[in-house]
Amino acid sequence: MKTRRILSLLLACAMMFALVACSSDAPSSSSTPGSSSAASSSTPESSAPSGGGEATYNWKLGHGLATDHPYQIGSEEFARLCKENSGGQIHIDIFPSSQLGSEREMYESIQMGTLDFTPSTTSPLVNFDESFYIFDMPFLFKDKEHAYRVLDGEIGQQKLDSLSNFGMKGLAFWECGLFNFVYSGDPIKTPADVKGRTIRTMESEVTMTWISALGANPVPMAWSEVFTAIQNGTVDGTILPITTTFFNKIYTVAPNYSILNMTYSPLPLVMSKKTWDPLPDDIKQVVQDAAIEARDYMRDYTTSVEDESLATMKEEGTNVITFTDEERQVWIDTISAEAYPKMIPSMFTQDEIDAVKALEN
Repeated sequence: MKTRRILSLLLACAMMFALVACSSDAPSSSSTPGSSSAASSSTPESSAPSGGGEATYNWKLGHGLATDHPYQIGSEEFARLCKENSGGQIHIDIFPSSQLGSEREMYESIQMGTLDFTPSTTSPLVNFDESFYIFDMPFLFKDKEHAYRVLDGEIGQQKLDSLSNFGMKGLAFWECGLFNFVYSGDPIKTPADVKGRTIRTMESEVTMTWISALGANPVPMAWSEVFTAIQNGTVDGTILPITTTFFNKIYTVAPNYSILNMTYSPLPLVMSKKTWDPLPDDIKQVVQDAAIEARDYMRDYTTSVEDESLATMKEEGTNVITFTDEERQVWIDTISAEAYPKMIPSMFTQDEIDAVKALEN
């Protein structure tokens, strides 16, 4: 009897040990599929947010102008939209004031994938794609609204798409603005008044051609050198939109501003294809949508501050010269006669011009 009780006790202990061993191999009730380290490490970083509230994508955007310029305002809005609409997955650091190089250098960094975004003017793009020459043609656009119809339509999209051949993803055309003479010395009122002046230009053969046709000496120069060059008399002036003249204090060393609205300069927001190509479709859509929304925001902001900027320049002593339609037509006729034959068809064709002019109204 005693032996039987001992055997029963041993059997019960063995069964209890087996149950405990089995339960240690089973998942607990709080476990979830895919929560093991092996499962999480197999998830691509580009398709899921990282832990701890940190962004999955940490990108850099560089531009050439000051922190209170519309370039910066547009860039901040773009960064905000990307972060908000990606649920915090995207973080963009902004480097203004040519911290990451000249516009051409930033485009080259975009190609190499060492910079993710830049909003920069089209003039340096001709070093990669000569079809962008047309945007430096004087008096191409009737006004801003005409430019928007061109840039936001089929012609503009073709230009943006062409950048893919050079390692760039064109997202949208932001705004640099309408260019005018800002300079020291005697006032510029007629084309003859430009003769003999030394005018800084962007790296654009088109701009240098029509400046030369007016009898001036064009000097291509990086933006970061312009203020000092005007201040020390290396050049007499340059051509700039109102906002760039104001926010970068160019008017303090070049006290004359002749408003002719000679060229409208688009500002393509460009992304590195090395950054763009691996992205999942949902993140690509966030970036593309943010680029367009920020475009409209930046254009509206730029236009809204132009009158105020011009008024402040006048109050601080700038001689602002305006032109009637008839007076401006004299400039159009002169440049058409002197410069257009040197640019058409070697730099762009009459067909390209006609396609743009067809969208004037």
